[in-house]
Amino acid sequence: MTASDVVFKNKGYNCKSAITLTDSKSGKKLSAGSDYDKNVVYTYVDDGEEKEVGKTTVIPAGSLVKATVSGKGNYYGTNTTTFRVVTADISKATVKVADKTFIGRPVTLTKDDFTEIRVGSTYLGKEDFEIVPGSYVNNQKSGTAKVTIRGVGNYGGTKVVSFKIRKKGIS
Repeated sequence: MTASDVVFKNKGYNCKSAITLTDSKSGKKLSAGSDYDKNVVYTYVDDGEEKEVGKTTVIPAGSLVKATVSGKGNYYGTNTTTFRVVTADISKATVKVADKTFIGRPVTLTKDDFTEIRVGSTYLGKEDFEIVPGSYVNNQKSGTAKVTIRGVGNYGGTKVVSFKIRKKGIS
C-alpha cells in the first residue's frame, strides 16, 4: 500500500491522500469500495499522542500521517502506510540540468549538475531533493536521458527530469 505526500492547506481534513493498494500475489490494483473500505482512517502524532484526523483537523506541514484501510469482499484485515504533509510539491518545479558529455559508460548526475530547481518563486537547495536510485532512462548514449528526483524535508513528490548527453569528440 502506498500513499502520496500531500501539500499543506490551511483547512480541515487537509491530509486526504491518493491511496494505492495492490494484491501482493497477483499484482492486481485493488479497488476502493469492492476490495477495501472507501473510508480511510487517517491518524497523526500530536504532542506524543496518536490522534485520529477529524473533518476540522488541520495537520501542520512537516507531519507524518498514517493511513489505514480495511479489507472488503475477497480481502480481510487492515493495511497501513505513511505519508507526509509538505509545504510544496517538487513535481511542479522548474528544473534545469547542465548538459553532460558521453563518457563511454552510463552517464549519471550529481546534485551539482542541477543548475536550478524552483517551485514557484522559491529556489530549492541541494538539501531539498534527492536523485532516485535506479531511475535513469536512456543514459547509455548521446541524446536525451531522464532521471527522477524526489523532494525531501519540506518538499514532497517526484519529478522526471530530462537532460542532454552530448556526443564525445574524437581526439
